[in-house]
Amino acid sequence: EKLTKDQMHDLRLKGLLFDLRSVNTRTNGRPNGPPPKTHGGGLKLALDDNEGGSNQVTEVGWSDMLSRLKAYKEENGSVDLRNEEADGPNGDLKEWLEMQLKLRQKGKLGNRRAGFLTLVGVELDPWQSMCRRLAKYKRQAGTASLPKTFRSDDPETDRELAVLCRWVWGQVKLYRKDKLEPERRKKLRALGVRFSKEALGKVHWETRFNEMVDYYLINKTCLPKRDGPLRQWVLELVEVIESGGFISNKRQTLIDEAKIAPYLKREVIFAPPKKKRKAETADGEGSGKLKSDGV
Repeated sequence: EKLTKDQMHDLRLKGLLFDLRSVNTRTNGRPNGPPPKTHGGGLKLALDDNEGGSNQVTEVGWSDMLSRLKAYKEENGSVDLRNEEADGPNGDLKEWLEMQLKLRQKGKLGNRRAGFLTLVGVELDPWQSMCRRLAKYKRQAGTASLPKTFRSDDPETDRELAVLCRWVWGQVKLYRKDKLEPERRKKLRALGVRFSKEALGKVHWETRFNEMVDYYLINKTCLPKRDGPLRQWVLELVEVIESGGFISNKRQTLIDEAKIAPYLKREVIFAPPKKKRKAETADGEGSGKLKSDGV
């Protein structure tokens, strides 16, 4: 009986569809499994016992999809297929990768296949993936202390922040139910996620101030380049300072001690970054070492 297109698609996703032209044959005409395919690093692909025995023919379809994933990464710089359309040229690759992640979560993806996916750059642990996204956001926005919701003028930032806010607050809820693993708790605290009752409401002024100072020390500017709670807080602080608004003595002391007041001016935070230049040696020739002239 001839397979339908949908049946063939399902078999390909499961790694059960292969190209007969790539299968070696014995002298009696019976098919032999092809030799294990080789991918980056010279590693050979073969099945573990818990991945279907030694049936290398089954492995051909899976390794072909892995090769496509590797090619996709080389072309696009990542294995992030979330924006690929289901009916697009990479729709089946996206569906295949999602299936591998589901199998991993159910404990049905063998360690060997999981290892090859990891080598390509696939994050098999959803929690670690979200933690890395939060760390990346903090580098750009200066904070991981996020509210339950956040409205931004940038639609892309809105979507990204909505996901991160929901995830962070999900972790806070797990913590309060004593269901957050100690190692995960430690990682989130290191990023600046706050689990105290303070996180239920508005973050303290002093907390945002410290985040701003930390961001300045790394980036030589008080204004995070990415929109978020800290960027809006800095803009509000600059507005208060320039308009002569009220700042308590305690807070003014913090600003003075940090010697950061000169950098809390609109013409400074919005000034274009200065170009880096080569430091000159005593004989006037460039040493080749870059130094920043940023604010």
